[in-house]
Amino acid sequence: MAVQDGKLYVIGGIDDNGNYTATVQVFDSGTRKWSTRASMSGPRGYLGAASDGQLIYALGGLNATGHLATVEAYDSVKDQWSMRAALPTVLYEMAVATVAGVIYAIGGVDSQGYVATVYAYNSQKDQWTMRAAMPTARASLNGAAVTGGLIYVAGGRNGTSVLGNLEAYDEDPCLTGFRTVA
Repeated sequence: MAVQDGKLYVIGGIDDNGNYTATVQVFDSGTRKWSTRASMSGPRGYLGAASDGQLIYALGGLNATGHLATVEAYDSVKDQWSMRAALPTVLYEMAVATVAGVIYAIGGVDSQGYVATVYAYNSQKDQWTMRAAMPTARASLNGAAVTGGLIYVAGGRNGTSVLGNLEAYDEDPCLTGFRTVA
């Protein structure tokens, strides 16, 4: 799910029959009504989604054929999707956050298992770069939240246990990286 211009965008997922979907449902908090928008190019679930303030991005996920690295961008004015630079690896069940227009894909599962990796997407360059990793590999995070320029991630699982710790990411050149907060 992503937020842009006071609207909630519910993107892809799995339907009542267990099938991956490409649908996009939008909830307008002003009118309190749902609408359907243009679908992604293909169905997927367990994806990440975020807005950079101009476009909404759908990252990675799974579909019936396997793991995805695909990234698509949605233009809400034109009601259309376009392909963007793929993630550096297949990734699903990751947390996603945006700071200063940069989209971060955090943790998740790649083709080898649970990861602590952090990738940053620069939409102006249509380019992904690897950042400092989290201390803890994890997926199915409880989400990512941004406050005070820091990205916080909480919970999740690592394949053997459910995690309860809170970690914070800072892009400050002197402090770059994650640290355990609680």
